[in-house]
Formats: sequence, C-alpha cells, structure tokens
Amino acid sequence: ARSLGHLDQGLRLLGRDPWKSNFEWTKKLSVARCRLMNCCGLHEDAERAANTVISRTHSFTDQRIAYDTKIRSLEERGEPKTALNVCLTLLTDMGIPMPRRATKKDVARSLDKVKKVLRGWQEEALLDISATTDDIQKDAAYFLGRLGSLADKAEAPEFDTLSTLRIVQITLERGRVPSTALAFVSLGCLFVELGDFSNA
Repeated sequence: ARSLGHLDQGLRLLGRDPWKSNFEWTKKLSVARCRLMNCCGLHEDAERAANTVISRTHSFTDQRIAYDTKIRSLEERGEPKTALNVCLTLLTDMGIPMPRRATKKDVARSLDKVKKVLRGWQEEALLDISATTDDIQKDAAYFLGRLGSLADKAEAPEFDTLSTLRIVQITLERGRVPSTALAFVSLGCLFVELGDFSNA
C-alpha cells in the first residue's frame, strides 16, 4: 500500500494533466500503478488503471503490460470468459485472427495446416530454427499462451489446443519464440493422443 501511495504522489507531482505535460513519466508510473494494484488485490482498480493507460497511449509497446494486467485482473475477479474475449480481440488486432467460439472443427483445420507445413521440415532443421526478431510475433505468442491458460476456466477447452497450434505456426513461419518448446511438446502429446505416432 505504501508503494502505491508513492506512485500516486508521483503522478500528482506531474501536474493537472500529466499525460500532456510529461507523457513518458506518466506512462511509466501509470503502468507500474496498475500492476501494483493487481498485486495488492485491487483488481477493479487495476482494470480501470490499465484501461487509462491503453486509452492514453498510442503503441502496443506502451500498452502491452496494461493489457496483460487487465487480463490478469479479470481472471482474478472470476471473469475468465471476459478475459478470454479481451485476448481474442487483442490477437485479432495483432493480425492473428481467432474464432470467437472455437470448435473441434477449428482445431482440426488448424491441425491439418500445421501437418502440411511440418512435412517440409527435417528434424535437424526444426532444432535449428532461429529466434524471431519480430516483437509483434513474440507478443502474439505470449498472448496466445494467456488465451490457452484461460481456456478451461472459460469453459472453452478448444482454445487451449488452438493457441498451441498457432504458436507452432508462428515458429515455423516467423522463428522461435519463448513458448516454442512447450508448444511443440504439447503438439507431440496431441499427436500421441490422436494415435498419429509418425508425426509425434
């Protein structure tokens, strides 16, 4: 609570409209404030603070932490379906279109796409995939991971598999991301579950 008070005091010291007079410091303090609020269990306040950051900034680089905090605060408040919808909208805006309601058919279509792409790869080449330098793809993979983690809580389990498949696609098309290894392990388990041992 004391740390939160220091952040509030810092924002007050920046003047009446700090977003205009001192954008960079206001952004940094506001982002820290919404994260700290969520850590302190002030989830509704954290969501409001995150929405302020999102509305007052102009690039996803500035908004990323605020979106993540908003999603986490909604999850903590027991609103996983709302959090999942925020993820879906965000991913669509990032150029990763996702169905609003994932079905087994969506999963099957995505799995077929991954299988076709994998046919052109040798095992050694997969192990040598270089890390992507595209921050947008890294962020997309991160929020796909968040989507997958919300799937069961939001009673939409197909999104867990679908998010894994999309991360694999990003890796094959754009390069390795931090969640690549886990995605490929999950894909291998999926193949085993389906009895597709050659691809596993």
